[in-house]
Amino acid sequence: MPTPLSPHNPRIELVRDLRTPKVRRERGRFVFEGPTLLAEATGSGLRIEELYGTEVALAAHAELVAGLEAAGTPVFAVAERTLARLSDVETPPGLIAVAAQPAGDTATILERAGPVLLLAGINDPGNAGTLLRSAEAFGAAGVLFGRGGVDPFAPKVIRAAMGSLFRLPSPPLPPKSSWKPRSAPDGPWWPQPSTESPSRPPGSLRMRSWPSATSGTA
Repeated sequence: MPTPLSPHNPRIELVRDLRTPKVRRERGRFVFEGPTLLAEATGSGLRIEELYGTEVALAAHAELVAGLEAAGTPVFAVAERTLARLSDVETPPGLIAVAAQPAGDTATILERAGPVLLLAGINDPGNAGTLLRSAEAFGAAGVLFGRGGVDPFAPKVIRAAMGSLFRLPSPPLPPKSSWKPRSAPDGPWWPQPSTESPSRPPGSLRMRSWPSATSGTA
């Protein structure tokens, strides 16, 4: 049974704060809206930590809401005006979910099989979301977001990705100050304090080499 919340409940401001990249990074949380993305998230195994909705939206999607409650997700009923304050769109769909950012780091992604897409300086959230969908469709091991571009967990990116962000590891790159080339038989290694590998020195990653566009036989 959803718990009613007043507009002045402290939870409201905590959710509203997640609209900013700084707070999302600090808390490791993000928000997204609507029943379609909510179904995509639960179907992808993403754990929903909290769900906020208007009475109308909660009733309209009662089966989806009941499944979340059965899984232990707290569900809160809020007034339409309150939900509008939390929403990122002009016409809110009536449901807003809070989730932990999916686990994933640069080292783990580069060790996986498959290509890795690096988004460097991509500032348009719609383009970033489209590239995420394409990367998933082509079986990418993950997507790395370069610093200076769009935040992977920005609401517009999440909407444009249409669920791909829930299934594809998409962490931001670590600070450039930590990148130091190191000679190795299989190419440059880039130190990362969290990386451990029995076949490589602790704290290192391998930057993959890709064939040039002009390579091949005549």
